[in-house]
Parts: sequence; structure tokens; C-alpha cells
Amino acid sequence: MTDVHRSACGALRNLVYGKANDDNKIALKNCGGIPALVRLLRKTTDMEIRELLTGVLWNLSSCDALKMPIIQDALAVLTNAVIIPHSGWDTSPHQEDRKLHLHSSQVLRNATGCLRSVLLLDPRVNQPNLFNKVC
Repeated sequence: MTDVHRSACGALRNLVYGKANDDNKIALKNCGGIPALVRLLRKTTDMEIRELLTGVLWNLSSCDALKMPIIQDALAVLTNAVIIPHSGWDTSPHQEDRKLHLHSSQVLRNATGCLRSVLLLDPRVNQPNLFNKVC
């Protein structure tokens, strides 16, 4: 199943890259794609798949119509399952989880890029309590 996930995520990342593919981004959202991506991100330990998933989410985040759905569906998982564990903020004793630094850094880059895109570029989401949702 890992190969299927890897191939599907790679294809999705390409299908939703750039402003020219905003219709594909909306179609993915309308098919329940954002929650499905988030479920897989929460479940998988495969670093390549996590990199692809966060890349898809970052590509989706450039579409204004998807900023709020990404915040609603992906914010907590991106923060708790990617950013905190890969940033050094996590004080848990599981330091061995950081073995794949190359993939980890790309996953972290994708996740922070996605969050930057949805949180800073749309004034509708710059709400006073939004910072508390991230932290």
C-alpha cells in the first residue's frame, strides 16, 4: 500500500502545482481530498510519503478558496505531527525519530510553507485567537 500512497501523492502534488491548476485544487477539496490527505499524514511513518503529503498541502494553500478548509482540517496535524516533532520544540525522549534529516527538513519546510501561506497571506484568517490554535 505504501507504493500506492507514494504514487498517488506524487501525482496529486503535480496536479495541484501552481495558480494555473486552481480548478484541480478545488476539485480535490470537493472530493474530500484535504481530510484524506490529513488522515494519511497522521497515520503514515514513511518520510517520503510525509514529504509528498505536505507538498500537496502547500500547493493547495496557494488557492484562496482553500485557506480556511486547510486551517480547519490540517492546522492541528501540521502543527502537532510535523512542525513540533521536526523543529526541536518537542522535548520528548524520542530523539531517534530524527534519523532522516534530509526528509525531515523537507517535510518541515513544506509544512511551514503551507502554514505561512494560509496564515499570513489572507487577512480573513489573521484572527486574534488563531495563534492559540497553532500553539
